Amino acid sequence: MDGSGQRTRVVVVARPTTGRPLAATLSAAGYEVYRTPTVADMSDLLNRVQPHAAVVALDAGWHDVAEIASHFGRGSRPVPVLLVGDPGRYPTVANLPRVPSEVGAEALCEAVCRLVGAR
Repeated sequence: MDGSGQRTRVVVVARPTTGRPLAATLSAAGYEVYRTPTVADMSDLLNRVQPHAAVVALDAGWHDVAEIASHFGRGSRPVPVLLVGDPGRYPTVANLPRVPSEVGAEALCEAVCRLVGAR
């Protein structure tokens, strides 16, 4: 929950096979989760949802992950990003918080909690 008593909103950007389990884990932990497998509607989603955090899977090979991550940092209300996977081929995002692809539920929730607390 955020300071107003509302559930913390998290956007998950990932292919369906990765995004579904991430979203299910975060939903079960009490987060309000929005998923998008593509970036086509991301600006609209960000404006509509105003998320507290974003979880971006590095398996999103259909788009430049560095561009996706930077998209969340733009605007008047930057959104912190947690990467899922190995940033090997994306050195420009290597400084962002990251969890491995096979992250457990507890570790994922702890990472998102730290991320939201850092905003």
